[in-house]
Amino acid sequence: MEYTQIPGTDLKVSRIALGTWAIGGWMWGGTDDAQSIRTIQSAVDRGITLIDTAPVYGFGRSEEIVGKALAEGGRRKRVYIATHRDRHGNELVPVRSERRITDLDVFGRLLKR
Repeated sequence: MEYTQIPGTDLKVSRIALGTWAIGGWMWGGTDDAQSIRTIQSAVDRGITLIDTAPVYGFGRSEEIVGKALAEGGRRKRVYIATHRDRHGNELVPVRSERRITDLDVFGRLLKR
């Protein structure tokens, strides 16, 4: 796995992120929670350190599944969670962890690399 530092921060993350929109199930006909958890765990075990989620992904269901997947095996300490802000810069969910990326400008710069 390749890693990169997000410009303007001291955060070093995997160049590949795991997006979890479809894991939320809404608009996709549902998902299998066990398979979603295995997918997230496998990604982290293979070096993915950046997971993208948002409260709008399945009306919070994606975040619940990500939380369950990361709770096992100390995986939560190994990743950063990128969430989203609204168009005015307000966080969409309460802050729950110091290991998260909420600044879309910083996250956007990462995606342009």
